[in-house]
Amino acid sequence: MFMAAAPRGVAVLDFEAEENAILDATGTLGLDLVVEESGNPERLAEVGTMQVLHLSCHGRSQPAPALVFETDEGDPLPTPAAGLIETLQNHLPRLLFVSACESSAAPEALADPLALTLVRAGVPAVLGWDGSVYDHEATAFASALYESLSRRGRLEEAVGAARRALLNTPGPQRSRDWHRARLWLGRSGGGALVGGNRRRQLLAADHGYKEFLDKRRQQSPVASRAAFVGRRHELQTSLKVLREANYVGLLIHGPGRFGKSSLAARLAHRRPDLALAVVFGRYDALSVAEAIKDACPEAATSIDAARDVLHDAPGTLEGVLRQVLEGPCAQVGVGKPLLLVIDDLERILDEPLLGSSQWRVQAAYHPMLRAVLRAFALARTDSRLLLTSRYPFTLPDGDRDLADRLYLLQLPPMDGASARKQVLRAETKGLVPMPEPTAQRHRKLLTRCVEVARGNPGLQDLLTDLVLAAPEAATAALDEMTAYLTRGNLPAQEDIHEFLKDLALDRLLTLAEPGGGRELLRAMTLFELPVPVEVVDGLAGVVGGDVRRLMALGLVDRFEDLVTPSQPAVAINALVKPQAGHLMETERQDHTGRVLEILLTLWGGADGQRPGPANVELTRLALLSTSVPVLVACAADALSALDQQFAYQQAATWAQHTIALLDAAGVESPFGLLRQAGEACLRVGDVEHTRTFYQRALEQVATRQARGENIDLFEQCALTLAHARLRVQDGEPEAALLLFEQARRLALQRGAERGATVVMGDIARLRAQQGEVEEALRLHQEVLVVYERLGEVRERAVTLGDIARLRAQQGEVEEALRLHQERLAVNTRLGDLNGQSAAMWDIAQIELGRGDVEQAAPLIVEAYQICNRLNRLEGICAIGMTLGQLLIAAAHRDEGLAVLRRSEEGFRRMQRHSEADDAASLIARFVQG
Repeated sequence: MFMAAAPRGVAVLDFEAEENAILDATGTLGLDLVVEESGNPERLAEVGTMQVLHLSCHGRSQPAPALVFETDEGDPLPTPAAGLIETLQNHLPRLLFVSACESSAAPEALADPLALTLVRAGVPAVLGWDGSVYDHEATAFASALYESLSRRGRLEEAVGAARRALLNTPGPQRSRDWHRARLWLGRSGGGALVGGNRRRQLLAADHGYKEFLDKRRQQSPVASRAAFVGRRHELQTSLKVLREANYVGLLIHGPGRFGKSSLAARLAHRRPDLALAVVFGRYDALSVAEAIKDACPEAATSIDAARDVLHDAPGTLEGVLRQVLEGPCAQVGVGKPLLLVIDDLERILDEPLLGSSQWRVQAAYHPMLRAVLRAFALARTDSRLLLTSRYPFTLPDGDRDLADRLYLLQLPPMDGASARKQVLRAETKGLVPMPEPTAQRHRKLLTRCVEVARGNPGLQDLLTDLVLAAPEAATAALDEMTAYLTRGNLPAQEDIHEFLKDLALDRLLTLAEPGGGRELLRAMTLFELPVPVEVVDGLAGVVGGDVRRLMALGLVDRFEDLVTPSQPAVAINALVKPQAGHLMETERQDHTGRVLEILLTLWGGADGQRPGPANVELTRLALLSTSVPVLVACAADALSALDQQFAYQQAATWAQHTIALLDAAGVESPFGLLRQAGEACLRVGDVEHTRTFYQRALEQVATRQARGENIDLFEQCALTLAHARLRVQDGEPEAALLLFEQARRLALQRGAERGATVVMGDIARLRAQQGEVEEALRLHQEVLVVYERLGEVRERAVTLGDIARLRAQQGEVEEALRLHQERLAVNTRLGDLNGQSAAMWDIAQIELGRGDVEQAAPLIVEAYQICNRLNRLEGICAIGMTLGQLLIAAAHRDEGLAVLRRSEEGFRRMQRHSEADDAASLIARFVQG
């Protein structure tokens, strides 16, 4: 049994790859695999005893060992060993593989690792990880382990073989985590797990997918088992609907190529207890009956006897279907319940009538679909009905609408994590060995695929295939898609043009026009994130239209709300947005003024806790409408969120604009906002604004302390730390050190171990600048230990870079390179472009020091490009100095001089005159030369 957990707010693991690795590793030897999609440990007891239970989730050893599962609502559910044992009770597996970071790591306090606690509680064998582990290494280890076990190997030998396989993985990047796998054995643990007389389910690993692919072979195929990613919450909801059977059936709807059929195939794969019948392309009663007969041969007698009647009187399908559902498909004899899937139902729908939002079933198909819905409504059966369609529909039956008995699931666009995983699947499958510069170019193009597809899996798949087959053509297609998203110009590339044409956006927009729907779509371009439905209703009260009608047309997507996931949120479909029209500045201000207060209230109010993106959106709208109360409530958190997104220039601009608006209104800026504003300006080299904002914040703190008011320790610590960093930049190390120590005391007083560790890293860097290298290394090693224990992956990578630079300074070049490469791998996995550029630059400097320009040049170019993309001024200047010289040396004189001039200008903006003078000297020398 395989269960993964992916709760909201937690980094998404590549659990699909881990599941596929298990299935592929066992190959033709076969494996009965039950996949529990809930991520909730309470569901484990419902299945019964398994030889192996494989849990893929996050783990932690602090403050107490626990695994992070998810509730039925998708929120994090930390579960200690005792909770897992209580759930499993009398269903303990022979092997419990806890594929979670730190599941075998001992906590700092006097307590056992989680894995050992499970063994002490009676689990025969537990396999876990002693520390944090990369996704791809956990997947490779699982593949090797199950391959060895499937050959009837002993468990302890299989674990050893898997460790060796991970250690000896071919390629330039050696495994970091091969040794972290820990096997704990109880009294009855170990030995061979495969064998015995238990009857296998004998279902193919591609059950569900194969049936769909066969039916759709000449059409656009569904995603295979290996290619399917994401749709986690939609899959969970669908399985719950099918399990509880409170509805006649499930209707999955959404725009074309959104993955509706792929999700249906996944659902079929997850329900191996149901015989799958797929209706696609032909929707008459006889075709439905034939599909059922193919899936359930025991129904052949009933269906063959009714063949002529079904052809002439399709409504009789109801009686035939009830007979089958309550007979052979009710597990009479050797029969199985049925999963009947009617796929791409939009093929038999007519457009809504004027003013209506409901698509209509074509008259010729009324009898068939009525018969199916009535049969599933009335039959006593464990069989289930699943429909897919671009649009929801109406199906009148006397004084009722049969479609009202369907559960409607509208698919949203893919989230960013799923989109990146889809590209990774394609890259892994499609790339043959190639030189690293070529591979880097492919990866950049694949990243652009994610950006321009805007969450449409079909479009992303199309673009990805183009990258792998014809990179030059793909570059042009991506440029054309970018132009479409900004200006609405249809791409000329044939496949992309046909894809967008197939979406029928022009026709859908025409259908939206009556009643102000088109104007409401235009008004919705105001928002850059999904917003609660009530906010759009507020706009509809002014411009007309009905957002629910636009959703039924597929022009507006439905999402989980950012702040309250149980509530729906909506956004104009990203591929529709370029066609919706643009708002004038005055319209944007007027619309914002009408709905901003509603949005703030629905997103928690002035004192509410919100995710960073919600604060960014509220602040953007508040700056547009000059709303002082919203700026006071949200701007500080928005600047922090922009900093985490590396949007430094935007944060600095917003900071100055926000404080200017508050000053003009006579409202005192909160010192938390002043601190964040100072940090934002410091990031882009605007030292004067930084000094002003910090000074105002310090004066405000002093005034409040003089009045006897309590000051939040976090804000005090953060402000002191920011002030210390400014002192470092001003060349005042002793003053900075005193402030760093003060900040560390405040963090420890607050009980913030992570904050105190951050400050220790700053102290170590300052010691290094003062030439105290050994002391700096000692401090950095202490910091590294804490970050590893806390699972702070990004901060650990930063510390690796600090240590590597000091090692290089001591002449330990190979060790420095190793540490920088490990840091680069971590930053790449995290998608941290800022960290990637910094690591590339450090590696390039070492290579240049060794005289290897060929190795250094591509890294310098890529690091410079990332800094330009992030608008990171310091990186543009520092890296540009070297890049400009390299370009000139390579006979690209004009391009090199342009880069150097930009560096000179940037250094002067940052008031770093000595470096600006160095750049000016280089420019003069090269111009004269």
